[in-house]
Amino acid sequence: MKRIGTMLMAGLLLLGLAQCKKEITENLEELDPNEGVYITVNVNGGSKGLRADVDPNAPEGYATVSFEEGDKLYLFNKGSYRGYLTYDGEKFSSRKKLYAGSGDYLHFYFVGSFDTEPVLKEAVKPNLDSNHTFTVNIADQTDRYPVIAYGHSTNMYTEETSSYDATLDIYCSIMKIPIEGASIADTVTLHNMKNVVSCNMDANWDKTTSTPITANPFTFPETSYGEIKLHAESPTERWAIVLPQRAVLAQLSCDGFQNAIVSVPEITADRYYDDDVSGVTLTPGTPSDSRFSVAPNTQVCFSPGNLQAVFAEANNQSCTWQFAEHQYDYVGDAVANTAVGIKRNATQNIVSTPGTVDLFGWVGQSAEYATAYGICNIFFNTYYGGDDEPLKSDWGVPANAASLGGHNTWYTPSMAELVYLVNTRATNTTINGVENARYTAATINTDGTPVKGIILFPDDYAGPTSNAEANPMGITFGRINKESKGECSSWGTQCTISGWKSLEFAGCVFLPAAGERRIDNPEIGQYELHSLYTICLDSEVLYASDFGLYWSSTSMEQTLSRCLEFNGGGCYPPETFNTRGTGGSVRLVRPAD
Repeated sequence: MKRIGTMLMAGLLLLGLAQCKKEITENLEELDPNEGVYITVNVNGGSKGLRADVDPNAPEGYATVSFEEGDKLYLFNKGSYRGYLTYDGEKFSSRKKLYAGSGDYLHFYFVGSFDTEPVLKEAVKPNLDSNHTFTVNIADQTDRYPVIAYGHSTNMYTEETSSYDATLDIYCSIMKIPIEGASIADTVTLHNMKNVVSCNMDANWDKTTSTPITANPFTFPETSYGEIKLHAESPTERWAIVLPQRAVLAQLSCDGFQNAIVSVPEITADRYYDDDVSGVTLTPGTPSDSRFSVAPNTQVCFSPGNLQAVFAEANNQSCTWQFAEHQYDYVGDAVANTAVGIKRNATQNIVSTPGTVDLFGWVGQSAEYATAYGICNIFFNTYYGGDDEPLKSDWGVPANAASLGGHNTWYTPSMAELVYLVNTRATNTTINGVENARYTAATINTDGTPVKGIILFPDDYAGPTSNAEANPMGITFGRINKESKGECSSWGTQCTISGWKSLEFAGCVFLPAAGERRIDNPEIGQYELHSLYTICLDSEVLYASDFGLYWSSTSMEQTLSRCLEFNGGGCYPPETFNTRGTGGSVRLVRPAD
């Protein structure tokens, strides 16, 4: 296997590390300096055609770098973009004159398969005083390894010199992740990894003193933790180009499989990480398969989002049931959520405006006027059933009929199960010094919009356990397991959307503070209980994003039922209850397989 230098190469199998460089020589055909110059770069080495290649059977090592036809080298000089050279299978050359100024080196940048030319032409102008940068995202590596490299000529450019030497240094590394279970056709994604490279073209030129600088032009933003789609070399080996970053707990995801945790070591540039990551076996299932104890020896899995009823038409009993797309999604004060009505002797409810409803009243088995599933706004709670009775119809019934989430065993948890979940169960996880971490009041910042709620930690949590581990992922832990109604912690745990994904991949469940629907005291005669149906438009959703109410299946007395309530201070079972006519959220569970 011919090489262009050696990149990330072990000298022998599992032994040693070699320097990570590419040797190139530039032959400059001198033209009129006022009209620029043509540059040809002759590459020392062969032409295998891949930017990086992994071959465990290669006698000289595992990984190499070579160029592919169409690759580009970007040229900078005196802090300005001068154009690019294209690889034709043997050499790099320019199709147009490139302008270079004496007194500085020729600076060459290679960023794999990424074509930054349109960005550079738009954003970069020669001789401007402002700093110029461009960024590259290396997230998708399913087809190619996105090598990041830079080098400058050994001599400064002058009009009299026509031949230069340069070495491209590699500013990334390559890492192997042994994975069992998935096929080579499955896309496996590694989360919590830096995947953005920022290149500052002015890093090599001091405009104040007009002098060259030999500095590393690449930076790797601390806030850019994201995902990398791994490159499959075999069914049991995935590889990735990785950027310098601190050690993290990362997560693996693949459609049709449960998420898995991997411990990624600290990454430095120009390294070959072969046996640094332990093997992982992917298990068929979904991310929502994480388990939570609700009684001794009884575990459940949560639905992937709050329950929703979608009405395509007004005044029509027919609706479609679904789970919210994301765990942090809720409807709030949208019109359908406040336009619920009742149809006498019907098995389902109606709305006066099409849309999605995700707040439901608690309807007991003996209720005559309030219909199943509680899409009602009858003011009088006495119409919602009698004392100590089950739900008229568990919300799991329509979810099971639709096989939501691919399962048909959904049910509404009892209050005893919710109390055990929040107050009793042992997770054997210590977070920020708090043993048996079960939940935390949190704020997820979704594209700048804060969503407040409660994060539940699964029984077998494998995510970050301290702020030292969590901060690089976009997470800051606040108070854990606060169970009294004392001082409020102001939803103290903070997550970026990337940070929440890290926790979700570690099996956490998020219950958004979706508020509650209340009905004002109606005027006399507003309700005609013996007419065909009554539509009321005087309800409203209160305290959305500040208060959460999640119904249990447990009644209390004729006008009340038990529920899980929370605010920024924490969760408050077992004493919490609410009036049955109040619209509350529903999060279903199913027995763990």
